[in-house]
This record gives sequence, C-alpha cells and structure tokens, in this order.
Amino acid sequence: MATLTVWKFDAPDGAEKVLAELEELQKQELIRVLDGAVVSWPAEAKRPRTSQLADLTGRGALGGAFWGFLFGLLFFVPLLGMAVGAAAGALGGSMANVGIDKDFIEQVKAKVTPGTSALFVLSADEVEDRVLPTLERAGAELIKTNLSAEQEAQLREAFAEDMEQAGAAGGPASGAAAGNAAPAATPAPTSAPKPGPPPAPKPGPSAPPKPGPPPGARAAGAAAARDGIADSAPTPKNS
Repeated sequence: MATLTVWKFDAPDGAEKVLAELEELQKQELIRVLDGAVVSWPAEAKRPRTSQLADLTGRGALGGAFWGFLFGLLFFVPLLGMAVGAAAGALGGSMANVGIDKDFIEQVKAKVTPGTSALFVLSADEVEDRVLPTLERAGAELIKTNLSAEQEAQLREAFAEDMEQAGAAGGPASGAAAGNAAPAATPAPTSAPKPGPPPAPKPGPSAPPKPGPPPGARAAGAAAARDGIADSAPTPKNS
C-alpha cells in the first residue's frame, strides 16, 4: 500500500531544507520514496513554485503529469511543460477514485498558503514511528492519505499515457540526438594570392615648352646680324 504524505512547513524554504533528512531516512530503509515534489510559496507571490524530486525517486515514480494534475487541482499551477489531458479523462476530472478525496484536497488548500512550503511524498514501506518524529522536529505538520494497491494501480494507469507523450515530445532522447549530431564542417583555409608586378607609374603632366621669339622676329634678327657684319667689314684702300 502506498501513502501520499504532505509535510507542511511554516517557511517558504522549510520543505527544501528537510530533503537531506528524507534522503537519510531512505538510506536507512525507514521509508521508500516512490515519487515526490516540493511546493514553495513566498509570502509576496500569487502562486507557489513547484518542482519534482528527481534524486530521491526511482522506477516507481508517477512522473510530472501526476503532479501537474494534482497541483492544478490545489493551486491551479500545473508542473511546467506537462500535459495531463489523457489522465484527466481517465479519472473523470476527479482523484477521489484513487484515494485523493475532497477532504484531503481541502486540508492541503487550507494549510499550504503564501509564506509556507510543503513536501509531497508518495511512499511505501514507511516506518512511521521513526519517520514522523524526524520530520516533526524539523517543524513539519503532517497531512496524509492512504492509497490501496488497487487505487495506486489505477493512478499509474491513468498517467502512463501522459508520461509517454511527455517523453516523446522532449525527453532525454531528443537531447541525446542533438548531442550526437555531427559538427559542422570547418572550411579549408584559402591560400594567399601571389604578388603580381607593381603597377606602372602614371605619366605626370609634361612641362610646357618655354616660349621663344616668333619666326618673323628670328628672321629679322638674322638679317640685322648680317647687315651688321657687312657694315663692320673694313673698306679696301685705293693704292
């Protein structure tokens, strides 16, 4: 027979602080934790934070779909990413048929309020006279309900389909596939281009020719020079 136990604490972090003690109780085989979750409700928050226990649970875990459905009934806060459609249909929208009745729901709603926290544990083989004092010393208040073997089996059957759908949608297989993907090919380095001949220098502007005398002036100058030579020549004397 399984037991769904709710340990309520008067501080938002009280449930998380007792996880180490719960783990130690399980190591001593004083309790066998099938599944569990923590609810932490800061005083200023409108809704509590929820998280499923992963390190303490084994093959008997119901999965996030169960806690999402339960927390949806209690706080209207399903566990993130978990679909509960098939389970809700199988249970007819009620958990009374599986031992989680209206009285249990109302007790939890009344006690787990802003400024508190709670440890939800689905367990078996509990040595109550050893477990109860340990958690009470940590300031826990007990709310619990017992599930018959038939009710536990019905609960597992109701949430089995949702667990499979959640695993197919984004479970570890997807992450593994992404991790095993071949890395992108690294492009081969390109060789540097060989240097070519330097470009020919561009011709600069040529200097303009210096201006000289016009052709007519040069001719006149030449004639004057000839006349001057002729005038300067000595005149022959008569003998």
